[in-house]
Amino acid sequence: MKKLISTLTLCALASAPLAVYAERGERPDHAPHSILLSERVAEKLNLSDEQSSQIRVLLDNHTAVYPRDRDTRKAQREATDALIQAQSFDEAAARELLSQKLERELAALKLRHDINQVLSAEQREQLQQMKQRMKKRFAKKHRKSRRD
Repeated sequence: MKKLISTLTLCALASAPLAVYAERGERPDHAPHSILLSERVAEKLNLSDEQSSQIRVLLDNHTAVYPRDRDTRKAQREATDALIQAQSFDEAAARELLSQKLERELAALKLRHDINQVLSAEQREQLQQMKQRMKKRFAKKHRKSRRD
């Protein structure tokens, strides 16, 4: 009985952050490079108003063509699962799914390139250094949590 209660408590505690995240919903401005539009990063990179507006236009154009739609991504995951679990493999459907994913990835890559072209060489270097620091912090944080 004690084991059951402790297991249920652990499950409840583990799922609490997920409930909070689900309640918040999707952040509308959470695109790959929307971080460049945050005041703190824009200040550190010393982005001009013109650069900020150019980045905003690029992100808005990308979002207009490829909206961040949770339902669409869910449908794609379900279609992938259906392909995997089907009696026979439908190669045409698989190619269509992969084609959609490839198109989206290509557009994201082009967006990153276009945003990179808005930045000066010095700003690109600063951004790269910021990314490296974030990677190190992320790795350090997750190494620590794995040991616990």
